[in-house]
Amino acid sequence: VPGILACMHPREPRHPRRILLAATLLGLSAELLIDDQPLGVSVPLLTFSFLAALAALAGPEGRHRARRVWLLAVPLLALAGFVAVRSSPDLVALNVLACLALAGLLAHGFNGSIALADLKLWELVARPVQGWVLGLWAAPSVARASFDGQRAGALVKAHGGSVVRMGFITVPIVLVFAGLLGSGDPRFAKLLGETFVWFFRLNLSSFFWAGAATFVAAGLLAYALRRHTWAGPESVAPEASPFKLLGPVEGLGLVGALVALFGAFAAVQAQGFFVERAKLIPAEPGIGWGTYTREGFVQLTVAAALTLGLLVLLPAVTRLAGAADRAFRAGSTALVALTLVILGTAANRLFACEEAYGFTLIRVYGHVFVFALGGVLVWRAATLWVQPHRFAAGALACALAGLVGLNVLDPERFIVEKNLARYDAIGQLDLPYLLSLSPDALPALREGLAKRDALQGSLSLACAPRSDLEETGWQAANLARHRARAVPERCAR
Repeated sequence: VPGILACMHPREPRHPRRILLAATLLGLSAELLIDDQPLGVSVPLLTFSFLAALAALAGPEGRHRARRVWLLAVPLLALAGFVAVRSSPDLVALNVLACLALAGLLAHGFNGSIALADLKLWELVARPVQGWVLGLWAAPSVARASFDGQRAGALVKAHGGSVVRMGFITVPIVLVFAGLLGSGDPRFAKLLGETFVWFFRLNLSSFFWAGAATFVAAGLLAYALRRHTWAGPESVAPEASPFKLLGPVEGLGLVGALVALFGAFAAVQAQGFFVERAKLIPAEPGIGWGTYTREGFVQLTVAAALTLGLLVLLPAVTRLAGAADRAFRAGSTALVALTLVILGTAANRLFACEEAYGFTLIRVYGHVFVFALGGVLVWRAATLWVQPHRFAAGALACALAGLVGLNVLDPERFIVEKNLARYDAIGQLDLPYLLSLSPDALPALREGLAKRDALQGSLSLACAPRSDLEETGWQAANLARHRARAVPERCAR
């Protein structure tokens, strides 16, 4: 709380006019890049501009003191870049949300209010939100510190008349020369026409959104640069040791009981990894193949996620020391190993569901979640023995690795390829579902349909015009939509 109050103290930021100028440029860029356009290359351009402004305003000293925080810029730029590469709405939304969260964490780490390597698990959610809220709180101080009413009045009084006269003299002359040059070169005339159209399209909403973007950028930059104006968390008194709710008997008993329960489950499920998946379904009335695979996956994944939460919570509320501490770590490590068996069983059920019904986005996301959760569990087992305060940072790294891996996988292209391979094996294909996917899937779908004689009659459906492929401005440039617009030779016939 004292650290938060220190952040919220209404101190004037350092170099407020530079911050306001950089924020104004960012706000105008945001309005130009995003106004009435789908997200595309605009997102990485804005992200890079924000990082460049932060680095320039911080100066050599600020950049040096925050050198470790710049590690967050790598996944931030990577995920922002994937917005210009992938067009799947779900994936784009995940990328944008991750970029916003990383920007909030970056502001916190840059101003020194937190140590990223020592983050707690709850801070992965709370700190990004806090960064944006405190950034908005800091924005008015930038405007107040930048504006000098007396100086502005003196400037208007001294130069206002000259500026008005300059406008009356300059505008007619420029229009005459613009008309002459435009009539002499058609390309220049087209550029002038587009410029005039853009200028007259400006309205109140454009100024509002540019101002809002400027306000947000100014606040986030000012908050990130407050390392130079307040003492930071080192001035805050250390926290007292928290009260431990449970004793070693309760903690060890709970872990031991779960190890026994999970061990029995693993023994029952072990044979499922070595038999044909079609034989996994129990021979009991009322249990269908879809129910056994889909619901079984959800229940087992929830059990694994709850186990992870328990392994994070128990050390914080249990009094452990000496032999009890070592026994707790050993039992928790065994529990992690058995939970990985549960996750393997869940993944096996999902594979069985895909063999029976085909691949979908939610099933691919389920696989990625299982592997990311498994990585976090392994990291939890490691931090039980070494550097337990680094667990949250490792969990964040696993989550970012899962999201980057999902972008690299290109899930919709993967779904098309796997479903077409399944069609080759058993002759079943859910073509309407494949046609409903985003432009990420279109090149692979067109190529796959063209290669299969029995499916070539459906090629025209994959080549039909789509609203999400309509031409847009350069701000919405996107690699997936560009590839999908390239009509193959068989579509053109």
